[in-house]
Amino acid sequence: MTEVTLAPRSATVLITGRCNLTCAHCGVRPTGEDLPPATWGRILDRLLDARVLELVVSGGEPLARRDFGDIAGMILERPFRFSLNTNATLLTSTTVSLLRRAGPRLTSVMAGLDGPDARTHDALRGSGVFDRTVEGVRRAVGAGLPVIINCTVTRLNHDRVLETADFALNGLGVGAAKFTPVLAAQCAVPEGFHGDLSNLVKAGLDLLALGDPRVYGPLPDISRMARDALHGSARQTGGRAFSCGGCTGKIAVAADGSVIPCDYLDGFILGRLPDQTLNEIMVSERTAEFLSILSAGRTENPYCRSCEYIGVCPGGCPVNPLLRGEPTGRDELSCFRNLVEALKSLYCTTST
Repeated sequence: MTEVTLAPRSATVLITGRCNLTCAHCGVRPTGEDLPPATWGRILDRLLDARVLELVVSGGEPLARRDFGDIAGMILERPFRFSLNTNATLLTSTTVSLLRRAGPRLTSVMAGLDGPDARTHDALRGSGVFDRTVEGVRRAVGAGLPVIINCTVTRLNHDRVLETADFALNGLGVGAAKFTPVLAAQCAVPEGFHGDLSNLVKAGLDLLALGDPRVYGPLPDISRMARDALHGSARQTGGRAFSCGGCTGKIAVAADGSVIPCDYLDGFILGRLPDQTLNEIMVSERTAEFLSILSAGRTENPYCRSCEYIGVCPGGCPVNPLLRGEPTGRDELSCFRNLVEALKSLYCTTST
């Protein structure tokens, strides 16, 4: 009999830590040997027993596994819906045909595209990558796969977001374009790589001005929050330290089988699959510790305690604070005080 658990409904499965690219903004740590497909089969059974409904298949680059077809086949043998995160350079005819077999159970193919041309994209991903990415995306779109692009926004491409959205939606014909600021505290990501916050806020406002529901993501979200806070229309929040869905709405399974709150927190290990059941992991002391970090009051941070925006602050993402070893720290990219000051500086610049 299937055990009823408190497990999240979504799980990111990082089936490899290897990748065929060396992107400047990647925070994935290299791993050892990939777990064999048989082990991933047992992990999938653990997730199924816990009534996880949807998988995000990621890495590294998941298509870098020569036995990706075996793992994809095991997913299709089980009643999961799933999406794929990929750099798109390995979206061959064979891979695309395999993914077409999933039909409507494949919810999206999320392809990394960091600029509208080779100069911008390759500055982050490496020489010659843009052309290979575009070829893979076109092949997937042509086959009718539900392709979305994800643009990681840094100081190198924040001024190209509108062109990137136009190229993705109108040039490549993808279904949507997501824009995400880089999490600069990750492993190997250069310090200050996200650039000046005012540039990020401006890029997000430019995207919002498009008024296109196909354009979305954390970047326009933070700009919307800054604008609402400045105009006094931000909604009240409960003062929770962070608004993360880790361990409640989602979890991740790292390439070695360790269970973590999300794929950015590979050092915060909650347990290990398939050695344990997911229920055992979700009721463990380590999971309780993570949930207590999320639910702590934002007032536990002295910087936040007297902030005029604390009543509307959503807390943001815990990744950067936790990677810095500051469980009560701030997420700079969601800090209303930071965002509003950045927005004010933009208005001052525009008016002079």
